[in-house]
Amino acid sequence: GAIQVAIDALPAEGGVVEIGDSGRYEETALTVDATGRRVTVRAAVGSRPTLVLDGDLTITGDDEGAVVLDGLLVTGGAVEVQAPAPDGTGLGALELRHATLVPGISLEPGGDPAGANPSLVVRSVTAVAVHRSIVGGVRAGGDARVRLVDGILDATAEDGVAFADPDDADDFGGTLTLEQVTAIGRIKAE
Repeated sequence: GAIQVAIDALPAEGGVVEIGDSGRYEETALTVDATGRRVTVRAAVGSRPTLVLDGDLTITGDDEGAVVLDGLLVTGGAVEVQAPAPDGTGLGALELRHATLVPGISLEPGGDPAGANPSLVVRSVTAVAVHRSIVGGVRAGGDARVRLVDGILDATAEDGVAFADPDDADDFGGTLTLEQVTAIGRIKAE
């Protein structure tokens, strides 16, 4: 729970949680509230920490809020941007840099994906930027804008769903831009 404690200790205006080693951090789940603030969780230069989740990394916020995940390897749970409250606006921006959201959520002992679960779910009007990262399937609502640059989008199988609506993989998701990306799986985007 060390990372959650550090996130909770950030001041009201936000800040940075920097992980200084390449250790393995087991968390029951993580929650980041970015309402009116910017929160960054990053690896120190030269480090590659692994976050082993027993649940999802849940992000909430408003249109002024932003979350950056930089240099992390996340396994065991998805990164999920929650839908806003009925009178809310939803998170403004999510950025992933040099990150790996393990395709299929976790791996079998032989290295194969344990399932075809999406590793990133966006349920709000959010601008999502993914740079030089590996992500599993992405589910994004119709109002989300997702941009992947220099990375891999891996649904774990050619007939898997790499991008679609968060509530129904047969429905179209939000806007998707791919630049120099290897995509494995079907894409259903606006």
